[in-house]
Amino acid sequence: IKTYEDFDRDGCENCPFLEMQERRERCLSCTTGFFEGTVAIMDPRESWTSKWLRCDGYLPGVYAITVTGQFTREIEEDLENKGIRWRCRP
Repeated sequence: IKTYEDFDRDGCENCPFLEMQERRERCLSCTTGFFEGTVAIMDPRESWTSKWLRCDGYLPGVYAITVTGQFTREIEEDLENKGIRWRCRP
């Protein structure tokens, strides 16, 4: 879980393909404040929780358990063109 300012300044270490770093509009389109629950993951490769959340390849950190939101059509097309799969909850 990061602040908007963190995403804008640093981008997303786990999803650099979203290209949010120092791109305000892109950052607004790729982030949301609508989430439920949090979990701290210290060792993603060994944690059963990270495997359950499908983030065992991510960096250690604090993560939302569920996130609600949708990408814009432009971002969806960009991800499709890059061959990247995602799941959004409307």
